[in-house]
This record gives sequence, C-alpha cells and structure tokens, in this order.
Amino acid sequence: MIFRCPGPPCDRGPYCWQDGATKKHYRLLGHHLRGIVKSIQQGGRIESHGDVPDDIRKQLYAEDQQHSDRKRKRRNSDSRPTDHVPVVINNYIPPTSGQAVTYNTNETTRIMHGDRSPQLVVPGYREEAVEAYYEWHCSQVRSQKQKQSYKMARDLTLDRALDLEHVHIDSDAQFYIDHGVLEGVARRFVTDVKVFLDQYDAS
Repeated sequence: MIFRCPGPPCDRGPYCWQDGATKKHYRLLGHHLRGIVKSIQQGGRIESHGDVPDDIRKQLYAEDQQHSDRKRKRRNSDSRPTDHVPVVINNYIPPTSGQAVTYNTNETTRIMHGDRSPQLVVPGYREEAVEAYYEWHCSQVRSQKQKQSYKMARDLTLDRALDLEHVHIDSDAQFYIDHGVLEGVARRFVTDVKVFLDQYDAS
C-alpha cells in the first residue's frame, strides 16, 4: 500500500503521509484513511503521496499543530510551582434544634484537591476522535465480544453528541453498563482517554 509506513527512521506507522514540500511524515489514522478511500470512490486518483486531497492535508496540518500546542502546554504546566496551599471554603450553617447534620464528602474532596479531570485538548473533529478511540481499543483485544461492546460504547457516545472530553471528565462507567456495555469495557472506555491521547502525543 502507498501509505504503509517505511519504518525507521520514520516512527509514524503503521500508515503515514509524507509532505512533498517539507518531507515531514504525518501519521494516518482510521478517519484519514477513510477519507482517502472516499476520495477514490468518488473518482479521485491517488497513486502517490502527492495525490492526497487538500482537505485531508489541511486536517493533518491542523492536528499536528494541536499536537504541538498540547506538548507546549504540558511542558509549561510541568514547569509551574506546585507548592501552593489549597483553600477550603466552609459554608457551614449551624442546624436548628433536632435537625440532622450532613456533610458532602465528595464536594469537600473536590474543593481540597481540585478537579482531578482537567480539560483535555482532543485533536481533529470530535466525532472522528471518538471513532479513533474506539479503533484503538479494538486493537488492544482479540475478543469479538469485547470489540462489539466497544462498538456499543462508541455508538452510545456519538448518539448523545458526547466527545472524549466528556467521557474523561464524567468518568461514568455506570452509564455505559446500564445500556448493556460489558463492565470491563465500560471501565476501560471512561478511564483510558488520557492514555490514548498520550500515546497519540508521543507519536
């Protein structure tokens, strides 16, 4: 195949596109390859890297820029001092006589330690990022039953116009379990978003 990665020194595999002007290699994910196939089906001729449609090139450039921006933000974040003292605001109202006292331990923990699910920067179109995340999960398992369950999780996510940032922040495995997704798959689907993005960044 034209776009199969040639291997070292290129590490973008299994598929990549080489910009003829800069000679830089860009990793091709599932949504990029589907776009190329669609172009061929519509009558386009793709016989070399130079024939890649402009819209796919622009998408690759944009995702590469987002990739670089995320790395820069991460470096800046890692260089900031972390010895700040957390501030806890106690809005305590004494109960009236005979009234039970309740404490929202989840809210207290959140205030003391901060939100443990920071905002993520997801490359490309949100729907296609969900699709790429689903394909990545399927590449980690052999079981067709699990792959079908990951497909169900993907469909539930897209049907409700959710994206990977929502999945990461909400971390609501029970939502997927309640809709028939296998428990292990559901838990992986909501906890592995950052792992997936870090691997994408590392490329």
